[in-house]
Amino acid sequence: MNPDLANKWEEASRTGERVDVGRNVVCDFCDDDYTERQDAGGLIFGSKAVCPACAPKLRRDIERYGEQHYVRAECPEGQSFGDFVREYRARTGNNFIQITKGAPA
Repeated sequence: MNPDLANKWEEASRTGERVDVGRNVVCDFCDDDYTERQDAGGLIFGSKAVCPACAPKLRRDIERYGEQHYVRAECPEGQSFGDFVREYRARTGNNFIQITKGAPA
């Protein structure tokens, strides 16, 4: 994990508050860092960013289980996955992480 994002996760864990992730973009399925990569493709599935490498398998599963309604956005052709995710976050106002700890079992 890139050091900047690791620090943000640590802060979110320590404080329980929302922490802005800035320009960082990581696939929510494989954890690959796309912050500076130019790979195009991918999608938003529910609240998850799905990179160009993970998207083909997920698309097959989406079709198989009839979950197309969970696809919130598709990366436009020619746009990098990182830029796509950052634009989506800007539109939805969701550029943060937050860790909420539940009660002990």
